[in-house]
Amino acid sequence: MMMKWIHLADVLMAIVLVLVTLSFQHVAYTQWVAHDKKAIAVAVSIGSFGLLLLSTYPIQLAIGGQEWWECIQQRYPEQNVGMVGYIYVPATVTFSLILFSATLYQRGILSDIQFGIGAATITLVCLIATVLSQELHIPFVSTQRIYLPCHEPMDDSSSSMEAYIVQALDFSVYARSFWRKVFQVDIVKEEQC
Repeated sequence: MMMKWIHLADVLMAIVLVLVTLSFQHVAYTQWVAHDKKAIAVAVSIGSFGLLLLSTYPIQLAIGGQEWWECIQQRYPEQNVGMVGYIYVPATVTFSLILFSATLYQRGILSDIQFGIGAATITLVCLIATVLSQELHIPFVSTQRIYLPCHEPMDDSSSSMEAYIVQALDFSVYARSFWRKVFQVDIVKEEQC
């Protein structure tokens, strides 16, 4: 009975996480409309989008629990390394840089344009660099899928929407395509001996 309450608390906190992250859009709107600081509004919107991307795995873990995580670890044995080394550590550094920039903005050292462009750039560089580097260094044993169901959905009429969502939000495919087209690096799965 206690485990059900803990699971319910996990799910509720995941929902609160999304709602709190979405509340930043109100800040962006206020900056855009009331204060006419469009660069800051764009930076806040891009930053909150990045935070929403970061919250997808904790939400799935809260809903699926330990069983989901163990299933993901079986499919992608280096997913824990990917999440820590290529997602959460770079995101923490990025968030720290944005907070430091906000301090400089508050002190009048940076203008709203400089802060806005800087924060947006830092966020975009982090998102793109982490996806590309994870797919280059630990492909196939980890994934950059945003929606990560335990079992691969079948592409039939009963679950075709889920299959479409999984494919559309599979940033590993986009990263491999980028490496192939821009740098002629073909990332292929090694055969097991």
